[in-house]
Amino acid sequence: MIKKLIKKEKKQLIALFISLISLIIFSLIDNKIDKIFLFFFIGDLIIIFVDVCLELKKDWKGKKDKK
Repeated sequence: MIKKLIKKEKKQLIALFISLISLIIFSLIDNKIDKIFLFFFIGDLIIIFVDVCLELKKDWKGKKDKK
């Protein structure tokens, strides 16, 4: 199931990974990240996380219905 999800949601997982790396780099370069930038960045991460969770729920519900 996880392999299938990774194949399906590859773009979102890559975006999440890149976002996390960029956040770490920016925080190392400058400890004073703009609050607005951080707010939008965290908002994007939450949207991606919710999308992945919804896909997991759909996959799980579909498998449950088939049984």
